[in-house]
Amino acid sequence: MSLIQDQRVELIAVSTLKPYSRNARSHSKAQVKQIATSIERFGFSTPHT
Repeated sequence: MSLIQDQRVELIAVSTLKPYSRNARSHSKAQVKQIATSIERFGFSTPHT
C-alpha cells in the first residue's frame, strides 16, 4: 500500500496555526516578506516523490 493513500488534506483557518516551538529555523518579518514576494513572483513548487 502506498503511503500517499493514507494521507488527507484538511483546510483550516490560518488564525489557528501556531509556531512550532522547537523549529530550528526562524525568520525576521523582513525575511518573511521577501519569501512571500518570491512565492508570489515565481510560484511555489513542492518536490514530488
